[in-house]
Amino acid sequence: MAFLPLMFPVSSPWLKDDRNLFSKVMEQLLEDDFSKIVIAGPDRADKTALVFQAAVSMASSGGMVTHICTHPLKKLPPPVHGMMVPEPTVMRNVDFLYLENVKNLVQWCADIHTKAELPSLIVVEDILTYACQIDEMNIERSLARLCATISDSVSWVAQNNKLRSCLVILTAPARLTSLEHVLTQLDFRVATYQGPQKEETNSCLSVSGSGATLKVLFCREKECILMKDVSGTVHNI
Repeated sequence: MAFLPLMFPVSSPWLKDDRNLFSKVMEQLLEDDFSKIVIAGPDRADKTALVFQAAVSMASSGGMVTHICTHPLKKLPPPVHGMMVPEPTVMRNVDFLYLENVKNLVQWCADIHTKAELPSLIVVEDILTYACQIDEMNIERSLARLCATISDSVSWVAQNNKLRSCLVILTAPARLTSLEHVLTQLDFRVATYQGPQKEETNSCLSVSGSGATLKVLFCREKECILMKDVSGTVHNI
């Protein structure tokens, strides 16, 4: 469950939830492998902000990060309140790659063993945009092929980098109904993002494991993202 504490201060003592229940939820989730995550949901800037915060958090702890997207960011996404901020010394550990073509992404994966410094976190935004370039008429197969390539590279990195572990976080829109089915075949976990509904201001990120589900409510306030609440349920209890 290493990805969520990179995005939110989920262990903050001011949260008003049941700490005993929260501990049980986290214990259940720790039994599952969350080293490969896809955040699926509507095309909103919040997804970019969350994976950017994960990159900043990993970089601040000394880990190297590779952040891949099709176009440069117009400006830095808002930080999550209570988390590390993108100081210049921290951002030295983040390598931004702007790859418009899927061939460049596949080539980067093939050349990963030649990198002088290996990442501890790999972020690939909007994975469906890349997959559609392979075969738009068979997006499920294209997505599976591309994610298998990324997964193989992550496995090699995890065996050879300094931390002997590597997280990968993908983002994707929710329009592909078979997304979860395709990616779970490759041991990816899907975290579901939901934006504000009508008059509501809160967004939600939820993730489920074999024994529990965890939900984080958050909203935008001025120039930051504010976590509002964390709740969880243990299955069959």
